[in-house]
Amino acid sequence: NLMRIRGSEIFELLSQKEAMIFVCGGAQGIAQKGNDALTDILVEHGKMQRPDALNLLVKWMGEKRYLRDL
Repeated sequence: NLMRIRGSEIFELLSQKEAMIFVCGGAQGIAQKGNDALTDILVEHGKMQRPDALNLLVKWMGEKRYLRDL
């Protein structure tokens, strides 16, 4: 998927530029796939363990930096 292809760029924007990301779509698990892609990006490019990546996504949700419309 395109998020994984551009994972390095997405990671840089989210980690260094404090960007925000909006994932939408509930049909056919699109939102879950977006969540999974972000987790994989944090694991691969951020050199994180999966639980740490998931915790960071939760933190970003609380900060309104990771928004989802399901």
